[in-house]
Amino acid sequence: MKRTAPYLLGAFFAVLLGSVFVTGASSDIYLHKGLDAYKHGDYPKAEANLSRAEGLDGHNASAPYYLGLCLHHDSHNEAALREFRTVCSTVEDKKYASPSDRQLEQEAKAQIQQLDTKP
Repeated sequence: MKRTAPYLLGAFFAVLLGSVFVTGASSDIYLHKGLDAYKHGDYPKAEANLSRAEGLDGHNASAPYYLGLCLHHDSHNEAALREFRTVCSTVEDKKYASPSDRQLEQEAKAQIQQLDTKP
């Protein structure tokens, strides 16, 4: 019985690690579908896919940024502001953010300044 414990533990970590990779891969699929729809002006489809990508990977700054742009395009400015603020908090929470994440953070801050009408 003692010999099965290491095998069971190993199998558990293999399943856990596999689920992490599958989640990351599936969030990338939704992100790419969302970006493609955004580029083609299909904002409802882009919103659906980007929202799904954001739900699967909360550490990705691209999904909330482009979701914010879609929402702004559809005049959902309060929801767009929330997404742009999510970009900023996501990047700020990263110990080592990539240059592209930092660029998205700066662009999100510019969008916030433009949309935020509160004094």
